[in-house]
Amino acid sequence: MDLQIRQLTDADMKQAMRLGSESFGNPPTPDEDLPSSTREGREWFGAFDGDLLVAQAINREFHSWFGGVAIPTAGVAFVGVTAEYRGRGIVRPLLEAVLASAVDRGSVVSALFPTAPRVYRGLGYERITDLIFATIPTSALSGLPQSSTTTRRATVDDLAAIREIYDAWSSEQNGPLTRTSPSMGGIVDADGLAAYSGITLAVDSNGTVTGYAAWNRGEGYEADAKIEVADLIARNADAYAALLNMLGTFAGVAPTTSIRTSGDDPVRLLLPTSHWQITASTPYMLSILQVDKALSLRSYPRAITAELPFSVDGDRYSLSLDAGTGECQPTTHKDTRELTPQGLAALYAGAQSCANLRSTSQLTGGEIADDETWDAAFGGRQVHIRDYF
Repeated sequence: MDLQIRQLTDADMKQAMRLGSESFGNPPTPDEDLPSSTREGREWFGAFDGDLLVAQAINREFHSWFGGVAIPTAGVAFVGVTAEYRGRGIVRPLLEAVLASAVDRGSVVSALFPTAPRVYRGLGYERITDLIFATIPTSALSGLPQSSTTTRRATVDDLAAIREIYDAWSSEQNGPLTRTSPSMGGIVDADGLAAYSGITLAVDSNGTVTGYAAWNRGEGYEADAKIEVADLIARNADAYAALLNMLGTFAGVAPTTSIRTSGDDPVRLLLPTSHWQITASTPYMLSILQVDKALSLRSYPRAITAELPFSVDGDRYSLSLDAGTGECQPTTHKDTRELTPQGLAALYAGAQSCANLRSTSQLTGGEIADDETWDAAFGGRQVHIRDYF
């Protein structure tokens, strides 16, 4: 089989949509609704056997937060292979082409939601968190103590305040997308605002927006009716309480509330119930595309001054930390600390400790006594994701 891998053109969109329907169960796309192959912030690649499109993948240009810095990120999406061509090793060369182009465009890390994690681990990806849906009895959300915070419905005039709340929260985590790239939609624009039954704001006594909940009212009012919360972010406990109390008012007509979140959501610190049932979970994986740049761009704890030599796949580097900044450069050191590409991704995100990486052979060698310095350098922030792509 002599595959040709190239970027798709508009002439390929009919095949691309048919393959997308086959891969993800999407409804067929009418010819008059075929998308453009050149949407801003996206690169659409395909593998062809002659004129037949047999596999495809998209690179979406994002930035995601790691160590307090928005890191250029290649979001890999819409990966699909025609049924008769699966198992022939097509995904790897296709994604290698996608990622090579992403590096040329400035991406230093890559992320994706995998359907087959083993395939992506072979390309250096490792799971760092999960996008989850958690359900709670709506009746448990009312009656939380709050002081002077009130709620009101958001309008277009509030979009800037909503962005500020999300930006402040996301910059304190590892993993969330910035929601500012051309390929990223969402609740930060007027179209996103209209997509929800409501976006409710928490407002303090000074009139400052301190949190928001983006929610949809599910169908019906029987025992299986739900309130579906796509985004719930607040800057203080009073704002969380006000938003949860608002959701609790639906208890009589929507007995269940479903919250889209990730990791260990801090809202659980305020819930008066132990009910928190995860009903869906999608893993999220990260890969480091450019080791020296990815480790140099982010920030580190200011208290750490250290020289951290390591190797990844036989390539040797040294990470110098001082006053909150890091500089990673290729070196010829002889230190024996070796990280797999997957181990480096998990460590970079703060998703796993050195001890856990050693237990899975994703970290070997080096002085175990130095592990606590590595953990301190990359830890301290929770790993979260709020957007699916």
